[in-house]
Amino acid sequence: MREEHRKSKTLERVVIPDNLALFLKEVHREIVAGDEVAAIESDDLLQYEEYNFAYGGLNDWETGEYRFRYFPDEYKENEQHENTWDISLNKTDIERIVTREIKELSLWACPEDSCGCKFPDADGSCFYCDYVEQPET
Repeated sequence: MREEHRKSKTLERVVIPDNLALFLKEVHREIVAGDEVAAIESDDLLQYEEYNFAYGGLNDWETGEYRFRYFPDEYKENEQHENTWDISLNKTDIERIVTREIKELSLWACPEDSCGCKFPDADGSCFYCDYVEQPET
């Protein structure tokens, strides 16, 4: 059984990778077109076969917040786990990333050097770093 033991996260500025910017360009196109996949609350309606390293959706219709999960590295069998970035953006942020007005994101990172997981807020929970295996009794 896994027990939660959250560790403090560290705020980092990260450069937005080109492939993530291209994915967000597709998202922006869907938003501007008024496509329902960008207007319905979901966690995974925005995904594209050619951009299989990210997915997401409209998280909150009232605030216009979108959430995405991005896989910055190609997963290799010998790695401990897949690194993920959980990202929260609004429509304006997405547009400014697409036009390259925004080139960096502020994300909260796990304190473990071996973990590359990042979160949109300080209380993000990492499956790998914030849980400890407890022996079954």
